[in-house]
Amino acid sequence: MVLIDNTFNFSGGMGDSRTAQRRFVILHDTGNPNNNGNNSAYNEASFMYRNWQNANTTYIVGWDRAYKLSDPGYVSWGAGDANVFAPVQLELAHYADRVKAVQAYRNWVDLARQSAKDFGITLTLDQGGAATAGIKTHKWVSDNIWGDHQDPYGYLSELGISKQQLANDIAFGFDAVAQSPIANPNVIKIDTQGHGGVNLLNSKGQYLNKFLPNGTRWKVAGSAVINDEEMALVGLNQFVPIKYTDWRGTVVRVIHEDGGVNLLNSKGQYLNKYIKFGTRWKQFGVKLINGKVMYHLGGDQWVPKMYVHLEN
Repeated sequence: MVLIDNTFNFSGGMGDSRTAQRRFVILHDTGNPNNNGNNSAYNEASFMYRNWQNANTTYIVGWDRAYKLSDPGYVSWGAGDANVFAPVQLELAHYADRVKAVQAYRNWVDLARQSAKDFGITLTLDQGGAATAGIKTHKWVSDNIWGDHQDPYGYLSELGISKQQLANDIAFGFDAVAQSPIANPNVIKIDTQGHGGVNLLNSKGQYLNKFLPNGTRWKVAGSAVINDEEMALVGLNQFVPIKYTDWRGTVVRVIHEDGGVNLLNSKGQYLNKYIKFGTRWKQFGVKLINGKVMYHLGGDQWVPKMYVHLEN
């Protein structure tokens, strides 16, 4: 559940009083690379509140909360001629800190999904034309209705998040399979050690009877833990176990710079044992703890995936 902060909620005649048609939830990013510190969302919300007559959206979404400006259900002014069809529009704040950027992304997707459910809008991304309901990006609005904005794909690409990954996260969310949105788009090679092809699975862990031949290469849009096993996303709701690819990794390297990473036990309790930036540790498996992907470092010690890179 995303924390909603009402500090900048419009009042006293601010905003648009028209009720929006329930057709779109529109996704934006703030598009301000110079505002990417820890208080990025607060700064953007404060600016929008003071300048609401120029442009406004429903939410500015940050790493620890979302600032609500206009009330959901009403027209906001973020996407030109599409505004009247969007009861919710969300802006994703920028962060230089990669961990905060990931958390902001997750909040943005979660709030978009919840908003779509609240207004009976389908959990599809950028599908169809102007009459097709769903979650839409500002780029889609520009391509199909009005305008020239291209967000949010430019910023998402900086985070290593593809359109396919965003569509998957919109469709399935994070809780069920704890997908990692920060997984860098890359190519994996199927490596079954001479045992033939690999049967793909869906996010529920069900085999699809679609096989990837040994030695073939596939673009990866993200990753997930399914049935306590790490898997790579190679198509819409199509996953391949990493143990059957050249991504098999036995070591994690710490990429979080701010004071190291506090380890947890299997109950999700912090141990107050820290591993430092740049250090490498052997890992023995993967597990979901408190809905997050974690690697096992031995004993009852676990490190969140978002703070490390998997290496050989």
